[in-house]
Amino acid sequence: QQDNAAELKGTTRLVIENIRGRINKISADIKNVGGQDTESLNWSISVTGGLLKRIDLRTTGSITSLLTQSETTIITDRIPLGLGRLEITVTGEASGGTSVTQTAKGFKLFFFVIGVRM
Repeated sequence: QQDNAAELKGTTRLVIENIRGRINKISADIKNVGGQDTESLNWSISVTGGLLKRIDLRTTGSITSLLTQSETTIITDRIPLGLGRLEITVTGEASGGTSVTQTAKGFKLFFFVIGVRM
């Protein structure tokens, strides 16, 4: 048990929370719940769907550091005008190979992204 606790204390562990819709955008929180700061974090948010599958957006970015027990909010680029169901995939990968993926579903109603559920 103690070896396992010591191992977790020295690693980065990411959690993706609060995927939510905004006007023409999606946001999500990435939190470092591990025992070690991360020096580099690459993230992406993929949004697909809509009527006739016309919405296909991928936004990527990087964060230079994320301290342990802290979080940051990431936001997509502007999502095109549309209507229909959306599938949202948020991925975060820290230096050292630690990665996490979270999916959610939502609905695009012209300018608004509503009903986002993980």
